[in-house]
Amino acid sequence: MLVWLALRNAAVALFAQAQPSFALAFPPPSGDALAVQALRGRSAPERQEGAAAEALARSPVSYWPILAAAEAALAKDDDARGTALLVEAVRRNSRQADSRGRLFQLLLSQGRWSESIDEGLAYTRLRASTSESVMHGVLMLLGDVRGRAILARKLRTNAELRERLVRLAARRPEERQLATLLDWPEGDPDELSADGYIAWVQALPDEALPHVRAVYDGEFRGLPGSPPFGWRFARDVRVDPSEGLIAQASAGEQARQTLVLSPGPYRLTVFGSGRMAWRISCLSGAVLVEAPLPAGDPAPVERPFTVPAGCAFQQLALTGTGGASRTLRVAVRPGL
Repeated sequence: MLVWLALRNAAVALFAQAQPSFALAFPPPSGDALAVQALRGRSAPERQEGAAAEALARSPVSYWPILAAAEAALAKDDDARGTALLVEAVRRNSRQADSRGRLFQLLLSQGRWSESIDEGLAYTRLRASTSESVMHGVLMLLGDVRGRAILARKLRTNAELRERLVRLAARRPEERQLATLLDWPEGDPDELSADGYIAWVQALPDEALPHVRAVYDGEFRGLPGSPPFGWRFARDVRVDPSEGLIAQASAGEQARQTLVLSPGPYRLTVFGSGRMAWRISCLSGAVLVEAPLPAGDPAPVERPFTVPAGCAFQQLALTGTGGASRTLRVAVRPGL
């Protein structure tokens, strides 16, 4: 008898999800098999509710009956009970991707946005192919004042979320919603705003905030922070915290960053060497100052400049016509 029961239970457990009708042939009916059958009968909500209730009564601590009961409640528009049951189902089986994806969408639609972001990230870990669609769902929050604030806080404290959104920006630079928070079209002053810069700063992690000055990460420590107010480097550029920025390309722009300097006098200070120059210009194209790097060993270079009215945003860039260069530090300070 004990051997028979063991074989029977093993068969039921094996077929409960894949072939619930086979599993139900073994009395008494399996709660998991009943639940899976109920989930497959969503087109008939009245039968689904009864089957889900019976499944839950037979297996109250199992995952599938809880999930079936959640779906039955949601089919009757009982969102409160359905959500609570779905949360419990996810707690009991955190590796089941479909239920985590369902919970992400449900929390998003209910305005429980902080929880929804966490659930969406967990979903993408289980099913990487969904990452882009989930991140687009998260970006819907940018259209709401409260949602934008929640997303900004999450970005500051959640490196995984920052990484996924920055990857999305890299693949989809035309994404306008994401552009308002993480990236802006280069060189178009009409697309930049003070609010955009504040949002960029709010998206930085706490450890990076002390380095938000006129030039962000001017010592090339590799701090997080997407363009345009963070660095964008050419392909041949190498950045190392102990060696600074090493540019090997023969010509062209090697690094750039958008600055936010109010009208007035400033000093550009650079410490480096090579056959290139650091330049600050208005986004309209007017060059404000240029500081060629010295030949030989790295040495400091200082140049005064003035930001005129009507030049709300500036571009700091390293350019060259030939040879390599090394920059250990670049900074902008007020005053002549």
